[in-house]
Amino acid sequence: MQDQNPSYFTQRGAYDGDKNLFSPIKYEFGDWARFDVNDPIKPNRWRVLIQRIDSIDPQDQSLHSEAFYSRANYQNLGGGLELWRGYFQSVRPMIGKMVITLDINSVAVYKSGPLIKLCLDYLGRSPEQNPTQSLSATSLNKDNRMRLAKYLRNLKVRSTGIYASKVHSIKDVSVHGADSLRIKTEDRETSVAALFQDIGYTLRYPSLVCVQVLGYRSDKYLQEFGMNVEPNPMTIKGRVLPSPTLVYGRNERIIPRDGKWNIRDTALYRPATIEGCVIIIYDGRFRPEYERHLKQGLLHAAHTLQIQGMPPDPPDLRKNAACSTTLNHIREASMMHKSAKGNMPNLIIVVLPDVEARDIYLRIKNAGDIKIGVATQCLRALPCGRGNNHYYINVCLKINVKLGGINYIPMTRDLPFLKDAAHSTLVVGADIKCGRQRRPSRPSYAAIVGNVDPAISKYVAISRPQNCRVETIQDLADMISDVISKFMNYREIIEKSVNLAPQRILFFRNTNSEGDQEVRNLWPTL
Repeated sequence: MQDQNPSYFTQRGAYDGDKNLFSPIKYEFGDWARFDVNDPIKPNRWRVLIQRIDSIDPQDQSLHSEAFYSRANYQNLGGGLELWRGYFQSVRPMIGKMVITLDINSVAVYKSGPLIKLCLDYLGRSPEQNPTQSLSATSLNKDNRMRLAKYLRNLKVRSTGIYASKVHSIKDVSVHGADSLRIKTEDRETSVAALFQDIGYTLRYPSLVCVQVLGYRSDKYLQEFGMNVEPNPMTIKGRVLPSPTLVYGRNERIIPRDGKWNIRDTALYRPATIEGCVIIIYDGRFRPEYERHLKQGLLHAAHTLQIQGMPPDPPDLRKNAACSTTLNHIREASMMHKSAKGNMPNLIIVVLPDVEARDIYLRIKNAGDIKIGVATQCLRALPCGRGNNHYYINVCLKINVKLGGINYIPMTRDLPFLKDAAHSTLVVGADIKCGRQRRPSRPSYAAIVGNVDPAISKYVAISRPQNCRVETIQDLADMISDVISKFMNYREIIEKSVNLAPQRILFFRNTNSEGDQEVRNLWPTL
């Protein structure tokens, strides 16, 4: 449309690929216009209606851009995915300039390489096998095809051979193979395989299903908006804080080095007690030897950390992951433990499938931790079936905290301000998770955490929904009051203290400017 009407679009607008066009100027046609546009690819003619909606002041906006990552030091996650490390960048306006802030981040990405091998890897097959055994129209059943289509949807791929320069986004996976999938050309109807054959390109695996793609095109319009990127990053003077000494059980002290430390043969500061444990297995391929390895690994790690009560052979229950009655599974496992041991368990270990496990994970957490009130520890089948002692030590560290224990505390002399007995300190962290820009019906979620103990080691968390894409925490005063109430209750009931209210509050906010305004609004309430 802009190419075919240069007299109107003297400065190009930026199209978001959906229904919005952002322009650096107000166009001369006024508030609306209608254009007849020739399709540059197909012999079609479109009528496009464009209407002015609003003017945007950049000073009133919080701008967010993408993150970027590197494959260096990647980790293989299985299922055709890899974990990459990288940086998240956030662009925000300041007075007279734009500022880009960077933070370290991680992301799961698709493995690069031939699409056929990626599909085989996702389905749990060897990437080197003959793909007709798993990806042909006759061998790929409906469930796996739908799973594969969901997995590949919107994945950008570059075609090779006769279309070496083309980049496409995958939309769907076909039911039929290339040798039987029919498409219409200008003069006839033919199969995909035959069409390639006509132009001199013989498909190596014509029986494989096809992916349906969308065209992808990207243009840059920064200069049209008078924007440019400063090549040199801002320089801010900083310093590396010394690592505090960590105190474990038996008053054993460890000083972290480069953010790492080893707790081999080290007891926890306050080990929890397991009053009962039961295992639920949702992976049908989790063999009995894997189950024995899981139980032995948990027992040995719990003994090393001096967590009491881990049974050598906890009862187990095998269930189908496709079943949605997770609440009943947890109740059944709990009653099975009560029948065998005489009491209800306070810990449930859940073995999840290695793929498509997110839905069942959420159901487990909702049923166990929220509705029933029993701690749950979810584990992936492959890592826990073959995990070493280091793996199970990390698992038991999580279990200890969930059961009310304390893994370690910072040494008092390293943090005198925070651990001043005469002036109790409440440390609060706050952040907001906003929904996607194109889904305004989804709320944002505000969350805060705060300590309740003098050792700054036990925290409570509060989360609330609020209006979509609002960067300030709307119920911050009520949420802080809730944390203070829990802080005072803990000091009264557990610590037996007479000075209940915190004397100081340290407030940490993951933002550039909103946190300052929130604190100013908060002070009158406190």
